[in-house]
Amino acid sequence: MPRVHLLSNPRSGSCYLHDLLNCHPEIEIADDELLDDQNGLLENPLELVQQSLAALQSTFVGFKVFPEQVYFQGLDFGELLQATGTTHVIVLWREGILEALTSRRIAVQTKEWYSLNKNGTTQKVTICPKDLKTYINKLYSDWEKIGIQWPVGVRPIFVKFEDLISQPMEEVKRILTEIGLTFDNVDFVATSERQNPAKIEDKVINFHELPPEHRDAKLNVEKILRDKFILSI
Repeated sequence: MPRVHLLSNPRSGSCYLHDLLNCHPEIEIADDELLDDQNGLLENPLELVQQSLAALQSTFVGFKVFPEQVYFQGLDFGELLQATGTTHVIVLWREGILEALTSRRIAVQTKEWYSLNKNGTTQKVTICPKDLKTYINKLYSDWEKIGIQWPVGVRPIFVKFEDLISQPMEEVKRILTEIGLTFDNVDFVATSERQNPAKIEDKVINFHELPPEHRDAKLNVEKILRDKFILSI
């Protein structure tokens, strides 16, 4: 059966998109992060993924994965896609790099990864300039490696977090159209919501002290992948 995976960085809307996609009766993206690095190194990660996908019954099945998880488990991205018979990869990224890192730090600090902050209090963190620079470099390094390892014949579907948040139904319907599914009479409901939607300068205590070239850095994964892989995707 067709395989469709959701490839994203943490704090880039993957849980939200996962929920919306799974509302469709012909799609089942596994709830678990099969290659979650918090579980440690897996003895046979490819076998685990293959067995988990084989247990799913929908027309399109898949799982959510982060580039950092792929490489933590010592896998080649292209081999992972080929071993799982992947036909489509939904590539989701967040343009605002500082936003993504801040969201990650707040989630660790509050231990709330999925639910909206209901009390209206803006959570704040301090971002170390060196940590921000390292995070930017790691993002680019991981995505460039993904581009180099991207196998011929697997179709990417590019989705930017900012577009998903501003027009979720339009983006989900575009994804479904690209994989060949209709969406009439589908009720799209997500159980997760965006956390801490305050302005970035209100969430980062030392926002104005960060180097502007890093503070304002943007990520364009579609450009990275097209530059590194292919003229064909």
